Amino acid sequence: MKLEEIIYYNQILKNIVDDKTLKIDPKLKFRFLGMMKEFEPTIANFDIVRNELITQFGKTDEETGSCSIDNDDKEALEKFNTAIQPVISEDVEVKFKKFAPADVFDKGLPANVLLALYPLIETED
Repeated sequence: MKLEEIIYYNQILKNIVDDKTLKIDPKLKFRFLGMMKEFEPTIANFDIVRNELITQFGKTDEETGSCSIDNDDKEALEKFNTAIQPVISEDVEVKFKKFAPADVFDKGLPANVLLALYPLIETED
């Protein structure tokens, strides 16, 4: 699985778990948290590399001490994007079990979420 896919799916799962208005099946929520836990080391490693690149190409705010890349600094954005692209395109091996259709359908998830998670759901080929 590509790193960018892991980042994408992790964010979707986080949004679902954090959304208190969704009344999803507790067992499914538990599975989502388990999958996020599997993604966690990969996400943490990516954050380290991304932050190093932001420090390399960005500017430090003297008041806050935080570093960022200004959206108007096209050259810095281009250098950052060029440097980060091979990282997010990297194939990463993560171990997780795909969801059976019965595990996710009719469990309180909206259709748009099911569509986004479709590659993580077992299908009959």
